Amino acid sequence: MIRLNDKGSRVILQTEMEDENAQPKFKRIFGGQILSAIARDANNNIFPVAFAVVEQENKDSLGLIPAIEMLFPICEHRYCVKHIYNNFKVDHKGLELKDALWRCAGVTTVREFERRMQEMKDLDVKAWEYLADINPAQWSKSHFSSRVLCDCLANNLSESFNAMILEARDKPILAMLEWIRVRLMTKQYKKMRGSFMYEVDNGHERHVVDLAKKVCSCRIWDLTGLPYKHEISAIVKNLEKVEDYVHPCYLKETFAETYKEIIQPMPGQSEWVKTNQPAPIAPHVYKPPGRPPKQRKRDPEEPRNPYRVSRMNKTIKCGKCKKEGHNARGCKTGITGETP
Repeated sequence: MIRLNDKGSRVILQTEMEDENAQPKFKRIFGGQILSAIARDANNNIFPVAFAVVEQENKDSLGLIPAIEMLFPICEHRYCVKHIYNNFKVDHKGLELKDALWRCAGVTTVREFERRMQEMKDLDVKAWEYLADINPAQWSKSHFSSRVLCDCLANNLSESFNAMILEARDKPILAMLEWIRVRLMTKQYKKMRGSFMYEVDNGHERHVVDLAKKVCSCRIWDLTGLPYKHEISAIVKNLEKVEDYVHPCYLKETFAETYKEIIQPMPGQSEWVKTNQPAPIAPHVYKPPGRPPKQRKRDPEEPRNPYRVSRMNKTIKCGKCKKEGHNARGCKTGITGETP
């Protein structure tokens, strides 16, 4: 257990390193182990710090203690008393010794710790020597620093985290990590006051919706001002009304404001009032040479209608090339070199 106290925040970091069976292994065909660093927030709830997947729990892949010492050099390092007892009972069995160990761990003053250790020595010298080799600041409340504001003796938070991710441990690595990420993100976000960020996944695509900024990573809401299916899912999940997230330009009040100034009706030309303004002059019309075209100019890439029919409601067929869609007058067989 490692207690973190950064800028006044009450966070207690727990990592499992004493027992080789402490970290959960993958199940079924996927090998490896999950390593996790779990903290305790001010409400004594789980606060996940980090998790990773390694081949096996050894010094090369683990490296938690050196990493923590490098990142948090002033942290207080403690051991889980439950794991200490698991190693202790291998050679020192008996309920009496077990109770004596937990009494040593639970006392809060140095003098009381010394008395409890003396009781342990009177019961079993070898057991006393085993515990005397462990720094009491790492397992007894009597030597815990008051700076960290924590008297935890066991890493139950890590065990609770392992139980929570049990459902995901038989999945492939990426699917498992994604399941854990989404679960932690959801649980952490529920503790915030006011939920405005959502990750919407419909199985085919995933987008991030920010209800506070009224934006979505799909950009449809940004471009139209109307909530799309991703935003509507988030709004409904947030127990709010979709209409409250529509852009103001679509509101009834905005529509009425748009047509507040209208084109006023006016009487006929005979009732017009004469002014001193010059009379309007008709624009000069440029007339190109040649006969005016009867059909509009088509785009070069615009396809012709191959299903044009004649007046007899029959498909037009060319008499030259015998193809449908045009007549002999519009046939380009001789020009393009095509043959019937």
